[in-house]
Amino acid sequence: MKKFTSLGVAIFAALIMVGITSQANAVTLGVYDKGLLVPVTTHGAPGIDTAVGILCSTDTTVYWTFFDKQSNPIVDSEFPCTANDLYHFSLNNEAPNTENVEGYLVFTANGGRTARTGKTSILQSDNATISGNAFLIDTNSDDAIFLPVVPMCIADYAAGIDLTAMTNTSVISLNYGFTRGDNCYIDVRYWLDPQYGACTNVILWTTQCLNEYWKWGGLYPLPDNCYYDTDPTSTTPYIIKCHLNVYDDEEHRTSVSIPLQCEVHNFFPSNITGWPNYIDGFIRIPSVDLMPNETDGAFGFSYVTSTTFRAAQSLLASENCGTKDCGRQQPAPPQTCGCGQ
Repeated sequence: MKKFTSLGVAIFAALIMVGITSQANAVTLGVYDKGLLVPVTTHGAPGIDTAVGILCSTDTTVYWTFFDKQSNPIVDSEFPCTANDLYHFSLNNEAPNTENVEGYLVFTANGGRTARTGKTSILQSDNATISGNAFLIDTNSDDAIFLPVVPMCIADYAAGIDLTAMTNTSVISLNYGFTRGDNCYIDVRYWLDPQYGACTNVILWTTQCLNEYWKWGGLYPLPDNCYYDTDPTSTTPYIIKCHLNVYDDEEHRTSVSIPLQCEVHNFFPSNITGWPNYIDGFIRIPSVDLMPNETDGAFGFSYVTSTTFRAAQSLLASENCGTKDCGRQQPAPPQTCGCGQ
Protein backbone atom coordinates (compact mmCIF):
# COMPACT_ATOMS: atom_id res chain seq x y z
CA MET A 1 0.00 0.00 0.00
CA LYS A 2 1.41 3.36 -1.02
CA LYS A 3 1.50 5.78 1.94
CA PHE A 4 3.06 8.97 0.61
CA THR A 5 4.51 10.13 -2.66
CA SER A 6 6.71 12.72 -0.96
CA LEU A 7 7.73 13.47 2.60
CA GLY A 8 7.72 17.22 2.40
CA VAL A 9 7.06 19.52 5.29
CA ALA A 10 3.94 17.65 6.37
CA ILE A 11 5.83 14.37 6.68
CA PHE A 12 8.65 15.96 8.62
CA ALA A 13 6.06 17.38 10.98
CA ALA A 14 4.67 13.86 11.34
CA LEU A 15 8.14 12.61 12.20
CA ILE A 16 8.35 15.25 14.92
CA MET A 17 5.06 14.07 16.41
CA VAL A 18 6.21 10.45 16.32
CA GLY A 19 9.39 11.44 18.12
CA ILE A 20 7.44 13.21 20.83
CA THR A 21 4.52 10.88 21.38
CA SER A 22 5.47 7.36 20.31
CA GLN A 23 5.68 5.17 23.39
CA ALA A 24 3.51 2.30 22.16
CA ASN A 25 5.87 -0.34 23.48
CA ALA A 26 7.00 -2.06 26.66
CA VAL A 27 9.58 0.62 27.44
CA THR A 28 8.65 2.86 30.36
CA LEU A 29 10.03 6.39 30.50
CA GLY A 30 9.52 9.36 32.78
CA VAL A 31 9.12 7.69 36.18
CA TYR A 32 11.09 8.06 39.42
CA ASP A 33 13.26 5.13 40.45
CA LYS A 34 16.69 4.32 41.84
CA GLY A 35 18.71 5.34 38.80
CA LEU A 36 18.87 6.60 35.24
CA LEU A 37 20.49 5.37 32.04
CA VAL A 38 21.51 7.94 29.42
CA PRO A 39 22.18 5.46 26.59
CA VAL A 40 24.53 7.53 24.43
CA THR A 41 26.64 10.68 24.84
CA THR A 42 28.58 13.23 22.84
CA HIS A 43 30.72 16.10 24.06
CA GLY A 44 34.03 17.93 23.87
CA ALA A 45 34.00 19.85 20.60
CA PRO A 46 33.10 23.55 20.89
CA GLY A 47 29.35 23.81 21.27
CA ILE A 48 28.83 20.03 21.58
CA ASP A 49 27.67 18.61 24.90
CA THR A 50 25.39 16.10 26.63
CA ALA A 51 23.07 17.87 29.06
CA VAL A 52 21.01 16.03 31.68
CA GLY A 53 18.38 17.55 33.96
CA ILE A 54 17.96 15.44 37.12
CA LEU A 55 15.00 15.66 39.48
CA CYS A 56 15.41 14.34 43.03
CA SER A 57 12.44 13.11 45.06
CA THR A 58 14.20 13.38 48.44
CA ASP A 59 17.46 14.58 49.96
CA THR A 60 20.11 12.28 48.52
CA THR A 61 23.51 11.91 46.93
CA VAL A 62 23.53 11.19 43.20
CA TYR A 63 26.43 9.00 42.09
CA TRP A 64 27.30 9.00 38.42
CA THR A 65 29.65 7.07 36.14
CA PHE A 66 30.62 7.86 32.57
CA PHE A 67 31.32 4.64 30.63
CA ASP A 68 32.84 4.24 27.19
CA LYS A 69 31.15 2.12 24.50
CA GLN A 70 32.65 -1.06 25.95
CA SER A 71 31.39 -0.24 29.47
CA ASN A 72 34.82 0.65 30.78
CA PRO A 73 34.41 3.31 33.50
CA ILE A 74 36.11 6.55 32.40
CA VAL A 75 35.29 8.95 35.23
CA ASP A 76 32.84 9.01 38.13
CA SER A 77 31.83 11.31 40.95
CA GLU A 78 28.80 12.39 42.94
CA PHE A 79 26.82 15.48 43.91
CA PRO A 80 24.28 16.31 46.64
CA CYS A 81 20.69 16.81 45.59
CA THR A 82 17.88 18.09 47.79
CA ALA A 83 14.24 17.08 47.69
CA ASN A 84 12.39 18.63 44.76
CA ASP A 85 15.68 19.89 43.33
CA LEU A 86 16.61 20.10 39.64
CA TYR A 87 20.29 19.49 39.01
CA HIS A 88 21.79 20.54 35.67
CA PHE A 89 24.49 18.09 34.59
CA SER A 90 26.89 18.91 31.74
CA LEU A 91 29.28 16.21 30.55
CA ASN A 92 31.69 18.88 29.34
CA ASN A 93 31.86 20.40 32.80
CA GLU A 94 31.80 17.19 34.83
CA ALA A 95 34.18 15.09 32.70
CA PRO A 96 36.86 17.37 31.21
CA ASN A 97 39.67 15.91 29.12
CA THR A 98 37.49 13.09 27.80
CA GLU A 99 36.60 14.78 24.51
CA ASN A 100 37.37 11.79 22.29
CA VAL A 101 35.34 9.30 24.34
CA GLU A 102 31.82 8.29 23.38
CA GLY A 103 29.72 6.18 25.70
CA TYR A 104 26.86 6.38 28.17
CA LEU A 105 25.97 7.62 31.66
CA VAL A 106 24.48 5.94 34.73
CA PHE A 107 23.08 8.03 37.61
CA THR A 108 22.05 6.54 40.96
CA ALA A 109 20.32 8.17 43.95
CA ASN A 110 21.65 6.61 47.14
CA GLY A 111 21.67 7.56 50.81
CA GLY A 112 21.51 11.05 52.25
CA ARG A 113 23.02 14.29 51.00
CA THR A 114 26.42 13.58 52.56
CA ALA A 115 28.37 11.15 50.38
CA ARG A 116 29.95 8.32 52.33
CA THR A 117 33.53 7.22 51.91
CA GLY A 118 34.58 3.66 51.22
CA LYS A 119 32.36 1.06 49.62
CA THR A 120 29.01 2.57 48.70
CA SER A 121 26.45 -0.18 48.18
CA ILE A 122 22.92 0.19 46.91
CA LEU A 123 20.54 1.05 49.75
CA GLN A 124 17.16 -0.57 49.30
CA SER A 125 15.32 1.24 52.07
CA ASP A 126 16.36 4.87 51.67
CA ASN A 127 13.47 5.74 49.31
CA ALA A 128 15.86 7.87 47.25
CA THR A 129 14.72 8.11 43.64
CA ILE A 130 15.43 10.32 40.64
CA SER A 131 14.00 11.10 37.23
CA GLY A 132 15.45 13.07 34.34
CA ASN A 133 15.66 14.29 30.77
CA ALA A 134 18.66 14.53 28.47
CA PHE A 135 19.71 16.22 25.23
CA LEU A 136 22.60 16.11 22.82
CA ILE A 137 23.39 19.80 22.47
CA ASP A 138 24.83 21.35 19.32
CA THR A 139 24.89 25.13 19.67
CA ASN A 140 26.70 25.44 16.33
CA SER A 141 23.51 24.29 14.62
CA ASP A 142 21.14 25.74 17.22
CA ASP A 143 19.87 22.23 17.77
CA ALA A 144 19.23 19.78 20.59
CA ILE A 145 18.50 16.10 20.09
CA PHE A 146 16.10 14.61 22.62
CA LEU A 147 17.65 11.59 24.37
CA PRO A 148 15.27 9.06 25.90
CA VAL A 149 16.38 8.46 29.51
CA VAL A 150 15.54 4.99 30.85
CA PRO A 151 14.78 4.58 34.57
CA MET A 152 16.74 1.92 36.47
CA CYS A 153 15.45 -0.09 39.43
CA ILE A 154 17.50 -1.78 42.15
CA ALA A 155 17.30 -5.13 40.34
CA ASP A 156 19.19 -3.62 37.39
CA TYR A 157 22.37 -3.37 39.50
CA ALA A 158 24.64 -6.27 40.41
CA ALA A 159 24.50 -7.24 44.07
CA GLY A 160 27.09 -5.64 46.35
CA ILE A 161 28.45 -3.15 43.82
CA ASP A 162 30.38 -0.06 44.86
CA LEU A 163 28.77 3.02 43.31
CA THR A 164 32.14 4.81 43.49
CA ALA A 165 33.86 2.03 41.55
CA MET A 166 31.39 0.69 38.99
CA THR A 167 32.68 -1.75 36.35
CA ASN A 168 31.46 -3.33 33.12
CA THR A 169 29.54 -5.89 35.20
CA SER A 170 27.75 -3.44 37.50
CA VAL A 171 24.61 -3.09 35.35
CA ILE A 172 23.05 -6.48 34.69
CA SER A 173 19.56 -5.73 33.37
CA LEU A 174 17.18 -2.96 32.30
CA ASN A 175 13.69 -3.70 33.57
CA TYR A 176 12.22 -0.52 32.05
CA GLY A 177 13.74 -1.32 28.64
CA PHE A 178 12.83 -3.76 25.87
CA THR A 179 11.12 -7.06 26.64
CA ARG A 180 13.00 -10.23 25.77
CA GLY A 181 11.10 -13.06 24.10
CA ASP A 182 11.50 -15.58 21.30
CA ASN A 183 8.67 -13.92 19.35
CA CYS A 184 9.43 -10.32 20.32
CA TYR A 185 10.97 -7.82 17.94
CA ILE A 186 11.86 -4.14 17.82
CA ASP A 187 11.23 -1.85 14.83
CA VAL A 188 13.68 1.06 14.54
CA ARG A 189 12.79 3.90 12.18
CA TYR A 190 14.97 5.50 9.50
CA TRP A 191 14.59 8.38 7.03
CA LEU A 192 17.21 8.84 4.30
CA ASP A 193 15.64 11.09 1.68
CA PRO A 194 18.44 12.87 -0.26
CA GLN A 195 15.95 15.50 -1.43
CA TYR A 196 15.92 16.84 2.12
CA GLY A 197 19.47 15.92 3.09
CA ALA A 198 18.03 13.41 5.54
CA CYS A 199 20.30 11.18 7.62
CA THR A 200 19.53 8.66 10.37
CA ASN A 201 21.64 7.45 13.27
CA VAL A 202 20.44 4.26 15.00
CA ILE A 203 21.35 3.90 18.69
CA LEU A 204 21.17 0.55 20.50
CA TRP A 205 22.24 -0.08 24.10
CA THR A 206 22.70 -3.54 25.62
CA THR A 207 23.89 -4.85 28.97
CA GLN A 208 26.03 -7.43 27.20
CA CYS A 209 29.00 -6.80 24.94
CA LEU A 210 27.42 -9.02 22.31
CA ASN A 211 30.56 -9.42 20.28
CA GLU A 212 32.47 -10.78 23.28
CA TYR A 213 29.57 -12.73 24.77
CA TRP A 214 29.15 -15.11 21.86
CA LYS A 215 32.84 -15.09 20.99
CA TRP A 216 33.72 -16.74 24.29
CA GLY A 217 30.77 -19.10 24.25
CA GLY A 218 27.74 -17.77 26.09
CA LEU A 219 25.09 -19.85 27.78
CA TYR A 220 22.88 -19.60 24.72
CA PRO A 221 23.77 -20.37 21.08
CA LEU A 222 24.26 -17.65 18.49
CA PRO A 223 20.83 -16.62 17.09
CA ASP A 224 20.02 -18.25 13.77
CA ASN A 225 20.07 -14.93 11.93
CA CYS A 226 23.53 -13.95 13.26
CA TYR A 227 27.08 -14.97 12.34
CA TYR A 228 30.70 -13.97 12.82
CA ASP A 229 32.35 -11.96 10.07
CA THR A 230 36.02 -12.98 10.32
CA ASP A 231 37.94 -10.22 8.58
CA PRO A 232 41.69 -10.62 9.24
CA THR A 233 42.37 -7.10 7.92
CA SER A 234 40.14 -5.53 10.58
CA THR A 235 41.37 -4.32 13.96
CA THR A 236 38.49 -6.33 15.43
CA PRO A 237 38.49 -9.40 13.15
CA TYR A 238 35.63 -11.24 14.87
CA ILE A 239 32.53 -9.10 14.56
CA ILE A 240 29.03 -10.39 15.16
CA LYS A 241 26.60 -9.49 12.39
CA CYS A 242 22.88 -10.15 12.36
CA HIS A 243 20.90 -10.49 9.14
CA LEU A 244 17.92 -8.19 9.68
CA ASN A 245 14.80 -7.41 7.67
CA VAL A 246 14.44 -3.85 6.42
CA TYR A 247 11.09 -2.47 5.22
CA ASP A 248 10.26 0.69 3.31
CA ASP A 249 7.04 2.70 3.33
CA GLU A 250 5.62 0.67 0.44
CA GLU A 251 6.00 -2.63 2.32
CA HIS A 252 8.99 -3.78 0.31
CA ARG A 253 11.38 -5.99 2.27
CA THR A 254 15.03 -6.85 1.98
CA SER A 255 17.65 -8.17 4.42
CA VAL A 256 21.05 -6.74 5.28
CA SER A 257 23.75 -7.71 7.78
CA ILE A 258 24.24 -5.18 10.55
CA PRO A 259 27.15 -5.37 13.03
CA LEU A 260 26.38 -5.61 16.74
CA GLN A 261 29.36 -5.04 18.98
CA CYS A 262 29.55 -3.83 22.57
CA GLU A 263 27.19 -2.02 24.88
CA VAL A 264 26.67 1.10 22.78
CA HIS A 265 25.91 0.28 19.16
CA ASN A 266 25.35 3.17 16.80
CA PHE A 267 25.33 3.01 13.03
CA PHE A 268 24.12 4.90 9.99
CA PRO A 269 21.84 2.68 7.85
CA SER A 270 23.08 4.34 4.67
CA ASN A 271 26.60 3.05 5.46
CA ILE A 272 25.52 -0.60 5.77
CA THR A 273 26.83 -2.83 2.97
CA GLY A 274 24.01 -3.77 0.61
CA TRP A 275 21.57 -1.15 1.92
CA PRO A 276 18.70 -0.91 -0.61
CA ASN A 277 17.39 2.28 -2.17
CA TYR A 278 14.89 2.68 0.64
CA ILE A 279 14.14 6.23 1.79
CA ASP A 280 11.66 5.83 4.63
CA GLY A 281 10.86 2.78 6.75
CA PHE A 282 12.15 0.66 9.62
CA ILE A 283 14.65 -2.03 10.60
CA ARG A 284 13.24 -5.08 12.43
CA ILE A 285 15.44 -6.56 15.18
CA PRO A 286 14.53 -9.75 17.09
CA SER A 287 14.87 -9.03 20.80
CA VAL A 288 16.99 -12.17 21.36
CA ASP A 289 19.66 -10.63 19.11
CA LEU A 290 20.12 -7.90 21.70
CA MET A 291 19.45 -9.89 24.88
CA PRO A 292 20.99 -13.38 24.80
CA ASN A 293 20.09 -14.13 28.45
CA GLU A 294 16.72 -13.95 30.17
CA THR A 295 18.00 -11.29 32.57
CA ASP A 296 19.75 -9.08 29.99
CA GLY A 297 18.50 -5.61 29.12
CA ALA A 298 18.42 -3.47 26.00
CA PHE A 299 17.05 -0.21 24.66
CA GLY A 300 17.18 1.66 21.37
CA PHE A 301 15.95 4.56 19.30
CA SER A 302 17.02 6.55 16.25
CA TYR A 303 17.35 10.19 15.41
CA VAL A 304 17.02 11.87 12.04
CA THR A 305 18.63 15.05 10.79
CA SER A 306 17.87 17.14 7.73
CA THR A 307 19.99 19.80 6.08
CA THR A 308 16.83 21.26 4.56
CA PHE A 309 14.89 21.61 7.81
CA ARG A 310 18.00 22.02 10.00
CA ALA A 311 16.42 20.09 12.80
CA ALA A 312 17.03 16.76 14.50
CA GLN A 313 14.25 14.58 15.84
CA SER A 314 14.33 11.42 17.97
CA LEU A 315 12.16 8.47 16.98
CA LEU A 316 11.45 5.88 19.66
CA ALA A 317 11.56 2.27 18.56
CA SER A 318 8.29 0.33 18.44
CA GLU A 319 8.25 -3.00 20.25
CA ASN A 320 6.02 -5.94 19.39
CA CYS A 321 5.80 -8.58 22.10
CA GLY A 322 2.10 -9.31 22.21
CA THR A 323 -0.67 -7.21 23.70
CA LYS A 324 -0.99 -6.11 27.30
CA ASP A 325 -3.98 -6.39 29.58
CA CYS A 326 -4.64 -2.73 30.35
CA GLY A 327 -7.12 -3.50 33.09
CA ARG A 328 -10.30 -3.15 31.08
CA GLN A 329 -13.26 -4.88 32.64
CA GLN A 330 -14.52 -7.91 30.78
CA PRO A 331 -18.23 -7.89 29.92
CA ALA A 332 -20.31 -9.56 32.59
CA PRO A 333 -21.91 -12.90 31.64
CA PRO A 334 -25.60 -12.64 30.69
CA GLN A 335 -27.98 -12.93 33.63
CA THR A 336 -30.76 -15.50 33.61
CA CYS A 337 -34.20 -14.00 33.93
CA GLY A 338 -35.37 -16.57 36.47
CA CYS A 339 -38.36 -17.76 34.44
CA GLY A 340 -39.06 -21.46 34.69
CA GLN A 341 -36.48 -21.97 37.42
